[in-house]
Amino acid sequence: PMNQDNATILIVEDEPTQLEFHQIILENQGYRTICAENGNQAFELITASPEKVDVIVSDVLMPELDGYELCKKLKASGDDNINSIPVIFVSSLTDLNEKLRGYAAGGDDYVPKPIEPEIFVEKLKNVIQIRKKNHALKSQLNESFNTAIQAMTYSSELGRILEFFSESLRTESYEELVQSLFRVTDSYGLNAAVQIYLPESILNYSNTGAFSPLEANIMELARHKARFYDFGARTLINYKDFSLLIKNMPLDNPERYGRLKDTLGSLCNAVEAKITDLMRNNRAEQIQEILAALQNAMSGIDSAFQNIQKQNVAAIENMRSDIEEAMLHLGLLEYQEENILGISQRCLDQTKEVFFQGIELNKQFDYIQQKLKRILSK
Repeated sequence: PMNQDNATILIVEDEPTQLEFHQIILENQGYRTICAENGNQAFELITASPEKVDVIVSDVLMPELDGYELCKKLKASGDDNINSIPVIFVSSLTDLNEKLRGYAAGGDDYVPKPIEPEIFVEKLKNVIQIRKKNHALKSQLNESFNTAIQAMTYSSELGRILEFFSESLRTESYEELVQSLFRVTDSYGLNAAVQIYLPESILNYSNTGAFSPLEANIMELARHKARFYDFGARTLINYKDFSLLIKNMPLDNPERYGRLKDTLGSLCNAVEAKITDLMRNNRAEQIQEILAALQNAMSGIDSAFQNIQKQNVAAIENMRSDIEEAMLHLGLLEYQEENILGISQRCLDQTKEVFFQGIELNKQFDYIQQKLKRILSK
């Protein structure tokens, strides 16, 4: 905005003597001046460089394009830099009708001829002061408007985040969770991709449906970089169990760029928590399946052991029965000794058979234990 001491005044006057008179008055007051001999010349000068003109002082009666028509044309330009320039008319026609015409054309003040220098300068200072206030007010309004827009934008973004939090609590699969996340990133106009790192596999998702092998490979390789890993217009956000890739971050808008990072960080915290929850539930299901299988195996093993025990008891009982029967005939003759030895051998053979059955059962126990360890260690 201009100040009182360095304002530039455009003088529009077709009479050379009057033009020089205006210049003398204004330059003696410290203003800079530029000149135009008629309305058309003035219009071309202003539209070419509106920033060079702070106030227009224009004669009313001029050939081709008079002062009123010049003012109307400027005010109808649609360019705030042009139509905001104040216009002071200078004329010997000072009755009410003339002043109404000047006002209707968009003029800011009226200086009668012959010019009184003090009145002229005072009116000029007044329109300059008004324009300065208008500049300050416009700047304040723009700032307030931008603040309001930012507040509404933040409020809208916050609403989307809260909606996502609510949705994520109800999701029962990784697919549902990621699609809920994509609804938020889509609303921000962002192209996104997600990798979820499960113990047994990696899940790839893209909001466009297409996930290139190179993109997947880059995400996997960069997953251990910083939490926010930037490369070009892309930002990779890394968490323990997943990574989110944004492919079109607004580098040309630092304010929105920073706000998006904060917003996406909040979203990703919720995503990580939900993935952990889903993993825990899946792990619990796996453990339940293992326990059920183990329970069945233990049931079978228990039954087998019971049979083994019964066989041991039967072997011992048979041995005892055979010995008792042999004792009836003890004369310890050679054939009797052989008989007793034969009984002992049969008992030993039966015991060995039971022993080897026990080894097979131990192998089954070992297999189950090793499988359980592998699954629980993932």
